[in-house]
Amino acid sequence: MTAAHQTDRLAELVCSNSFKSVELSNAHGLLKAEMRRLSSVVLDAADQARVPGGAALAVDRVVFAQAVSARIAAHPRIAVERGEVTELPSPGVVATGPLTSEALATQIARRLDTSALAFFDAIAPIVAGDSLDHNRLFRASRYGKGGGDDYLNAPFTEELYDAFVTALRTGEQYQPHHEFDKTPYFEGCLPVEEMATRGRDVLRFGPMKPVGLTDPGRKPGDNQPFAVVQLRQEDRAGQMWNLVGFQTRLKIPEQQRVFRMIPGLGAAEFLRFGSIHRNAYINAPRALTAHLSAKDDPRLLFAGQLTGVEGYTESAATGILAGINLARLLAGDDPLVPPPTTMLGALYRYVHGADPERFQPMNANFGLLEPLEREVRDKAKKRELLVERALADMDAFVAQINAEVGTRNAEPAGRASVPRSAFRVPRSFAAFCGRYYGGNWSWVGVDRLAVRGWLGAMQQRGLAKRSAARALSALRTFYRFLDATRGLEVNPAKAARTPKPERNLPTHLDRFEMDLLFAEAERRADAGGFVETRDLAMLELFYSTGMRLAELAGLNDQDLDLVSDQVKVRGKGKKERIVPVGTHATQALRRYFRQRDAVAAAAAGTADRRAVFVGRRGKRLTPRSVQLAIKRLLRALPRGRDLHVHSLRHSFATHLLDAGADLRAVQELLGHASLGTTQVYTHTSVERLKKVYHQAHPRA
Repeated sequence: MTAAHQTDRLAELVCSNSFKSVELSNAHGLLKAEMRRLSSVVLDAADQARVPGGAALAVDRVVFAQAVSARIAAHPRIAVERGEVTELPSPGVVATGPLTSEALATQIARRLDTSALAFFDAIAPIVAGDSLDHNRLFRASRYGKGGGDDYLNAPFTEELYDAFVTALRTGEQYQPHHEFDKTPYFEGCLPVEEMATRGRDVLRFGPMKPVGLTDPGRKPGDNQPFAVVQLRQEDRAGQMWNLVGFQTRLKIPEQQRVFRMIPGLGAAEFLRFGSIHRNAYINAPRALTAHLSAKDDPRLLFAGQLTGVEGYTESAATGILAGINLARLLAGDDPLVPPPTTMLGALYRYVHGADPERFQPMNANFGLLEPLEREVRDKAKKRELLVERALADMDAFVAQINAEVGTRNAEPAGRASVPRSAFRVPRSFAAFCGRYYGGNWSWVGVDRLAVRGWLGAMQQRGLAKRSAARALSALRTFYRFLDATRGLEVNPAKAARTPKPERNLPTHLDRFEMDLLFAEAERRADAGGFVETRDLAMLELFYSTGMRLAELAGLNDQDLDLVSDQVKVRGKGKKERIVPVGTHATQALRRYFRQRDAVAAAAAGTADRRAVFVGRRGKRLTPRSVQLAIKRLLRALPRGRDLHVHSLRHSFATHLLDAGADLRAVQELLGHASLGTTQVYTHTSVERLKKVYHQAHPRA
């Protein structure tokens, strides 16, 4: 036993008795839902031992440990052996947790390389990118290194800095309950509150030093920041931002209170809180494969906190997948990892793909998930869509495992091996076959003509081609399941052609509608004030340049050149392009700027001097505010409720092509990486096709 354990039972909970939230709107709740689809033994035991805990899955520690121990002891294929393990097993799974014994830790360090094993967490908080107030932050890298603007920077005045240091010194800290968790501080990795107690200026000469950072929006005469907190991007999508150098032992409520004093973090959502505690873990990005095995032995797998995940739920989830993959490897199959659209797959992607030089343990959070294809501003709706996609993709992953292996999570033979939902499509197909063959039939006797007839019948009932394609995929999976469990090698669903989904054409406005829209916008601007004039300028710029919503909302004054009638647009992936600005848009912008200057003067120090488009108080408009403003104008059209801001971009491209513009030129103006993306607009105008036909065909 380790110094932390008190009994000889398996799954003894040493720290908290909570597995955190069960609600699907919570990242831990989503991970549990995925684990239940993988038949988690741990969650079954937790359900049996559950005690009142609100939305959290809190358990009676004793009952929980007894339930897991009894489940393992009763399994006919598991033998429990007591004793210290000092050698790495192969085949096998190493899941020894944060208190790995010295002997085994030495073996791991020797096998994986000494630099691959760490013994203390020094974790800085991570916040959600969409919860930051970017108007109070500026982008810059120290001395312009890297991309020049790789970091978000929160500037402090001297007064705010002093208040922040005082809050750090007086904040309530976590006090370790176990001797093994009493961490000696390393001078190169001190908690931020420890640095604050060592002197007023320690932080501003350490992680908060302002030197080498230039705010591109700073005006002549503005003071240089007294101190700066830097936020480093943690993921490719820019959803997670790490507070650089802010490892801490402050309690969670104190972290929220103190760190929200940082400019731009007043409403920050914390995806991970900071900590420093005893925790042996492997530098997985450097030492392990994508399925968390040793690089020189795919059958030596690692799981749990040892791999760099944080928490009971995360550790148990990696254990399930390690068991599945070891069974697959022993059966001669390749290991599988869920897609990063699932919480489990996203954890695996982080643990394998993070920067080895900065790798730190991670818990489940929505910032890890692959972003949605289309941006959703409403946070509740966004999480709802992320959860829906994650569970659908996990269902598909489970169906693949069951179809290929025919077993679930080391359960004894005879247990159900496919969830009920996996049989809905086969039942539909079986009902069709009963009608199609008119009597007795068997799965082995089905041919591809029956599959094609089934697909045709579904489409006759009005089922979309995309839904029919999913149904065919499910039928193919079911036949693989029959092959694995009954030796049925034939799969007629493979021979059937997958229905090609209809391509949704972009919604655009015709020229008559554009004339009506601009006439209404100009009428409102003439009769109204600042807001109406601004909305007209935004409308003109959208249609004149074809830029995206986020691109327009992020425009700065320095990006616009009204002398040369052009604008610099920052598109996806930080790519920049120069786009001409039309005469009408230039006139509308000059008219708007005259009124904006008056608003900025009235707002005094609170105005955003860099932003092109601002609100009545001088603050930069958010993309959502821009969207609502344009939507108000679009509603003036008869079909305005069906239109959206992006319809202006579609109209820009369509009208250019109608007038004979070169397709590649339109591609450059839109900022499309692929010509194929731009080609969709060639399908939207029948008039242009007719014109080309009459000009080119000799018998037209």
